Amino acid sequence: MGSGEVTPWSIGTVMLCALAFFAVALVIGDRVLPVVWERLEGLMRRYGFIDKTSAFSVALIVALIFAYLAALADLHMIIGGFVVGMFLRQARLDKEIYEHMHTVMYDLAMGVFAPIFFVTVGFELTLGVFTKELGLLLLVLVLAFFGKIVLGVRAPDETDEQRGTGHRPRNERPRDG
Repeated sequence: MGSGEVTPWSIGTVMLCALAFFAVALVIGDRVLPVVWERLEGLMRRYGFIDKTSAFSVALIVALIFAYLAALADLHMIIGGFVVGMFLRQARLDKEIYEHMHTVMYDLAMGVFAPIFFVTVGFELTLGVFTKELGLLLLVLVLAFFGKIVLGVRAPDETDEQRGTGHRPRNERPRDG
């Protein structure tokens, strides 16, 4: 890994690392995080510091831990943050605390971290990739395009305009209260 060559071995290695990361993340997120969150809420109530800022701080720490685990699996750290977002969405949190945490995280992600992420991706990208691996590039583009269309067709509560123009590409839905 790290040579930049696309070989069956490198693809297999990346897939294995990704599967290992997601297996570990699933166990931690499904079994460990609910217990940690419950104990933390107990401590927060006992010592009187349950508030939006405390919940956000814990979510940020968990996101950084998962980002680190993703990096250990030789994946980009953004994958770890993504996984934490899924677990936080399913967590049994007070609605007001969840909404505050979601708003702050979203604002930070879109206003600060996403632009920085794309700058770092730009640093790693060379235009030579478009000429050296044109077939792979075309395959990825075709799969991404059709995947978005096929998966977006079944999204409920969308207008044809939203679906057709891709304004809801991630199948986002309001959080159940």
